[in-house]
Amino acid sequence: MATRLRILWADDQKQTAEALSQKLRDLDARVKFCTDGSSALDELSRGYFDLLILDLSMPPDRWGGLFVLEQLASRALRIPVLVLSGEGTQTETIKALRLGAHDYVTKDRADEELRGTVEKTIKEYWSPICKSGDLFLPAPIAVPLAAYLSEESDSSRLRRITEYFESVVRFSAVILASSAERKPMLKELLGLGSPSFGTWDELRRRLQGMNVPLQPSEKGISYALEDGMMIEQIVGVRNDLVHGREPSFAACEGYLKKFIPALEQSVKVLSQRLVGQLVHVSWLGHDGVDFEIIGREISGKDPAFRAFKGIYPSRLVTKRTYWRDGDEYRNVEPLLLTQATGNTWQVLIFDGFKGDRSSIRGDEDLQYVEILSRRRQEPANRYFTKDLGFPQ
Repeated sequence: MATRLRILWADDQKQTAEALSQKLRDLDARVKFCTDGSSALDELSRGYFDLLILDLSMPPDRWGGLFVLEQLASRALRIPVLVLSGEGTQTETIKALRLGAHDYVTKDRADEELRGTVEKTIKEYWSPICKSGDLFLPAPIAVPLAAYLSEESDSSRLRRITEYFESVVRFSAVILASSAERKPMLKELLGLGSPSFGTWDELRRRLQGMNVPLQPSEKGISYALEDGMMIEQIVGVRNDLVHGREPSFAACEGYLKKFIPALEQSVKVLSQRLVGQLVHVSWLGHDGVDFEIIGREISGKDPAFRAFKGIYPSRLVTKRTYWRDGDEYRNVEPLLLTQATGNTWQVLIFDGFKGDRSSIRGDEDLQYVEILSRRRQEPANRYFTKDLGFPQ
């Protein structure tokens, strides 16, 4: 099933906006309306949208549309903005384009130009992001995305798509499990030896369904996996491939027709909604009030990773990996580890434990797979089954 476009329309003349939106009927878009800039920003903070159609002359104040653009720039929120400009707003329209608006349509030409400009804006904005998400998304997602983008044959692309979605599901479970309220569930669902794609997805669903408020990034990644039926089908294809059951040429073609748009949609959603950062803390300093953090941001496909600096009011542990969501740093170990090897870095994902799962004592070593090589890798710091909550 194709994902419907989601458009946010901010205009204080709601009846006019609703009338113009009829020009978009054949795009099968879901259009949500709001009547001022503050409401538009609230909506953008809560959900994913493919496009923002923005009137310039609306509250707050005289030019609320410019206020929205200034706020989007300060928040670094990825969304294409199409400005609706009225008579006598040429100066403000130019300022809107300088503030980051992608394009504009004058209201007197909207009947003829709106639909085409909407399609053009969405394509021009999102197509490059779908091809470059491997440069800025968290490394556990960026690396498998890069592997998909580098493939040419249909069979290889299908395999990489299933690996990509398995990585997104796994990373979602890691982020959800990093909250203290959810960690007790790990021993129940990860005591199954080497966790499969389906196991990680079950863990993700159950963690997400707990009566614990979702943080912004947790909500964001859930939007990328909201088509549960599609994920179940991808899990099935992944299991077939792992067990050597290659699909026929026709079946592969059919899967790609459904899975490629799903992958591109997930990259768009994650680019906009996954607002946190995966960081490795290397050093802490203290200025008498706050702790200064120096480390690495674990993002993109390049294992060198760029430097990271931050401020936090409480002490963190050095040589440990955290998910930074707003002002909160959450320890993601022992499910996800990062470690330096010379000038490059390795990212390790939990992949079971050594020992008999029918008689867990708590002192069994956890096992890991390195995401770039996709091979088993011994961590520099050992973790044990007791670190996942198993009793000793």
